[in-house]
Amino acid sequence: MQKLLSAPVVAPFFFFFGIVLAPAGYHTLKRGSIEYIPQQGPHQIFSPTSQPAAYWALSAGVLAVGVICLALSAYATLCQFR
Repeated sequence: MQKLLSAPVVAPFFFFFGIVLAPAGYHTLKRGSIEYIPQQGPHQIFSPTSQPAAYWALSAGVLAVGVICLALSAYATLCQFR
């Protein structure tokens, strides 16, 4: 695993996706709802009161993936210098 993460492209890759995903998840949690507009059919609003499973899976899930990407980026940077 350490050899895989020591490639010079891995740390910036995870850092970029972490920087994009973590604020997106945080702002979704802060806003309190997600509006989903499909191409056909009525739009849906996911919130903690109307559809809590979808809301928490999308907002907290994106935030968690962003934080994990930032942690992997830090670990990949450490592996690169060892």
